[in-house]
Amino acid sequence: MPDRPAISVIIPTRDCLCFLPRAVASVGCAPELEIVVVDDGSTDGSRDWLAAEAQRDCRLRVLVGGGIGPAKSRNLAIGAARGQLLAFLNARDCWHPAKLIFQLRLHHANPALAFSFSGSRKLDADENELAPGFAAWPCFSARHNARAAPFVLETDALAQIYAEPVVVTSTVVARAELVREVGGFDADLPGTAAWDLWLRLAARGRVGCVPAVLVDRCAPPEADRVSAMRGEVLGMHMIAARHAAAAERLHPRAARTFAARLLSADAELAAAADRRWRAAWLRLNAWRQMPTRGTTRAAAGALLHAMALA
Repeated sequence: MPDRPAISVIIPTRDCLCFLPRAVASVGCAPELEIVVVDDGSTDGSRDWLAAEAQRDCRLRVLVGGGIGPAKSRNLAIGAARGQLLAFLNARDCWHPAKLIFQLRLHHANPALAFSFSGSRKLDADENELAPGFAAWPCFSARHNARAAPFVLETDALAQIYAEPVVVTSTVVARAELVREVGGFDADLPGTAAWDLWLRLAARGRVGCVPAVLVDRCAPPEADRVSAMRGEVLGMHMIAARHAAAAERLHPRAARTFAARLLSADAELAAAADRRWRAAWLRLNAWRQMPTRGTTRAAAGALLHAMALA
């Protein structure tokens, strides 16, 4: 491995041994990179597998997190990384073979990029496709669905990323120096630390996109969904407090889109707690912010569900 690798691949892991070998293998065999894995207190044999793998592959460096969580684990790796670029990969996800090639070309052509990202697809436990590319995000898709080649987002990139969380962590390649300048991941943001970092980077530089699907990501276990949703909604409120004004200045519609999504997320939590009228009121407000076919259906459904109690 060279003294200064071109790119550092950062993988935090905790008890993901059934996924981790696939994730590491998906990085490929390019010699000009290093793989920094933070084992955050695994008890499933990950530590032994990583030790053996590090003996086989000199590019692999293993750090110990000790139960500090994914945001702090990534920050630990960022502090130790030697590459000029950082690529992030979750232990449950894997890259397609051409992923780094496409993004490194984009960065070499645009060396001032703050970061780049690509499309991804979400898979369930049986590897059924749940969400391909950017199809889940209608505003971003409508604006960019005609693009096939890598491109640099317009100067309102922050507003686009704020309106819809189009940036998936395992797709990102970022300039290491800038990531350190902005302070890395904020571990105080539950469920949204990565989103917050992409917004802070977008405030400091241009953002590139490879519209192809280059990452497979594994959906989290359904049993964790409600708890994760609470954290994500709290994190969304904190994202709004930090970034709404900047997004509003760049693109007022982006701020309204985010506001509608936040109201809809609050409605989901209310419905999960069987607060049906509260959920209906929130859905109606989401529809007022963004009157689309989807918000209309959701508001009507929530009203009918609430009225069934009367």
